[in-house]
Amino acid sequence: MMSLRLLLLAVASTLLSAQALAADPKAPVRAGPPTPSVDASKMPPELKAWVAAGTPGEFHAALARLVGSYTVESTFWAGPGDATLTSKASCDFTLILGGRFLKQDFKGSMMGQPFEGLGLFGYDTVKKRFVSAWMDSMSTQRLDFEGLCKDKGCTAIELKADYKDPLTGKRRRSRSLYLEREGKPVMQMFDTDKRGREFKSLELVYTRK
Repeated sequence: MMSLRLLLLAVASTLLSAQALAADPKAPVRAGPPTPSVDASKMPPELKAWVAAGTPGEFHAALARLVGSYTVESTFWAGPGDATLTSKASCDFTLILGGRFLKQDFKGSMMGQPFEGLGLFGYDTVKKRFVSAWMDSMSTQRLDFEGLCKDKGCTAIELKADYKDPLTGKRRRSRSLYLEREGKPVMQMFDTDKRGREFKSLELVYTRK
């Protein structure tokens, strides 16, 4: 027998899909509460909670500010004090799933080789945290990040991930910081050396095309 949780999820998904179909298909996607297509006052409390959990809000709107096409300047450091490696890339940010997630399509080069990356960025209304998943053509791992805004305007978002180092087989922590600098989105990644000291390993500066 289907559990109550799965039943509520199925019903809530159906209602949210109906809301999306009721909207103008030619209208641009905007983050924010969708126009209700049902009378919420007649829903049982459990169903209201599912619908609320699936409704994008202010933090999704913060992510929507990134939508667009960019050129990217990247700087990479293999370790503290190491020489820098620089390269250029292109990136497209698009909203998917009714504004619930921001998709990043990244194409460039890394160490002289073609490089592709795919990122998904969202806000989990149940966890009350930003969530991010990153996959690329140089690894079979998926990095999963979680974090929070560091300011009221949400112009800086700090995310942390735990992953297995393929060189040592041990768990390592990684930290990312998304921020706005001189009107441009910037992503910084921080790693740890063998002594556990943090250093900046990557910086990406995005310029709108």
